[in-house]
Amino acid sequence: MLAIVPATGHLFETTTFDMLTAAAVLWMLVKAWQATPQRWSPWIGFGVLTGVAMEIKVLASLVLICCLGGILICGPGRPLTGAKPSVGTLIAVVLAAPNLVWQATHGWPQLVVAQNIANGGARPTIRRRSIPPWWLPERNPCWTGRAGGCGAGSAAASW
Repeated sequence: MLAIVPATGHLFETTTFDMLTAAAVLWMLVKAWQATPQRWSPWIGFGVLTGVAMEIKVLASLVLICCLGGILICGPGRPLTGAKPSVGTLIAVVLAAPNLVWQATHGWPQLVVAQNIANGGARPTIRRRSIPPWWLPERNPCWTGRAGGCGAGSAAASW
């Protein structure tokens, strides 16, 4: 997932931040889950990162719901008991509340946009020819071997 962040980072769209925060939330969840004994800092970090991710896109909650489902089905659920995961969840809810309230009072516009995209009404926000070629593996001579590739005399090799 982190490979997508540099590929979309030059576009400065929500996808860049969405992927980055989702990866960070999952990383912090794994750190909090594996900590023995359970510590406060990973759960607080999980709550803060989840709240920030929910401010960017509400869809981050779907990733966490799937993780929770997997934890409940496959277990062990023991790290979910206690105050630390509850405080992390409370932090996430408090940070996400302004976005959730705004979405609810305005008819959930993110769902309207998602429905529009699902119906084929989306258009790219950036022209394809404006994407730098080093992000496109099929067009990059260093990866395809065309135009001399990245040999010793090429500009890319000295970079």
